[in-house]
Amino acid sequence: MDKFMYDEYTDSVIIANKQKTDKVEGSVKIGDIILDMTKEGKIVGLEIRHATDFFKECNIEADARDIISADFTAKQNPDNIIILLHMQFKEREETVPLYLSTEAPMQVIA
Repeated sequence: MDKFMYDEYTDSVIIANKQKTDKVEGSVKIGDIILDMTKEGKIVGLEIRHATDFFKECNIEADARDIISADFTAKQNPDNIIILLHMQFKEREETVPLYLSTEAPMQVIA
């Protein structure tokens, strides 16, 4: 997989920040966001399900099929995860901050 992809069938944007030495230990689902994590807790992957709805909620007037590049940075705090999602579209750039509460129900996906 490239560093990012859009799966039109599932309407999901998938972004990987995994290095060669990183091994995904598991995933955590918070709402429509799935985070892939290493054993050390480093976030190395991000999936946004229902991307079309997500873009509308974030006032992004672009189509996920038009993403040219995408990446993210993540900072973990005791009660939340802050993610800066950066996407380059054909005609524009968008940076979206995501604040994910770790106090909310999370589903661990093995």
